[in-house]
Amino acid sequence: EAMPPAYVAFFIWCSFAILWWTGWRKETADGIPDAAAAVFLAGWPVMAWREIPLPGAGEVQGAFLWTLLAMLGLFWRMEPYRRAMAASAGFLASSLGVWLTYAVLMEAAPGWAMGRMAAAAAGVCAALLVRGADGQIAAVSLAVLAPELLEGVWNAENGPVRLGSAENAESWWIGVLAARACAAAAWAVRAGWGSLVRKKGG
Repeated sequence: EAMPPAYVAFFIWCSFAILWWTGWRKETADGIPDAAAAVFLAGWPVMAWREIPLPGAGEVQGAFLWTLLAMLGLFWRMEPYRRAMAASAGFLASSLGVWLTYAVLMEAAPGWAMGRMAAAAAGVCAALLVRGADGQIAAVSLAVLAPELLEGVWNAENGPVRLGSAENAESWWIGVLAARACAAAAWAVRAGWGSLVRKKGG
C-alpha cells in the first residue's frame, strides 16, 4: 500500500531541511538567496496544515499558497531571458505530466503511482531545460500549480473553489527532488569527466 501523500511531502521536506541546515546549500538551493530559502523551508510545515479562506466562496491550502508566493518571487528576481526559459520549461513539464498521467500511465500504473511518476518526469524535464535551482524550482512550481489553478477556475461555477491538496504538495516536492537530483548527478558527471580529461592530459 502506498504511503499517504502528506507523509511523502513531509519526508522530502525533512530531507531538504536537513541538507540545507547541515551545509549543503549550493546543492539544494543554488541561485536562491539564503534568507529566502531558509524562510520557505521554515514556513512550509506551518502553512501546510492551514486552510486560508478565499474571497467569496472557497479556500486555498496553505502549502499551495506558500509555494505560489515562492514561485512568483523566483520569477520576479530572474532576468527576463531566464524568466522566459523557466516559464516555457514549466508549461512544457506541465503538459508532459498531464500527458503521462492520462495517455500513458492510466492503464499501466495505480492511481497513487501515476501522479508521482508524472511529477518526477516534470522535475527531470525542468532539470534538462533550465540551469540553477531557482529556474528549476520555478519551472516545477509552474508545472504543478498551473493545472490546479486551471481546474479551480474551471469548476468555479459548480461550487466553492478549493486550491491545493496533499497530493499537490507531494507532486511539488517530488518534482523539485527529481530536478535537483538530476542537476547534482549532471554536475558530478561533468566534474568526473573533467578530472579524467585533466589526468589524461597530464
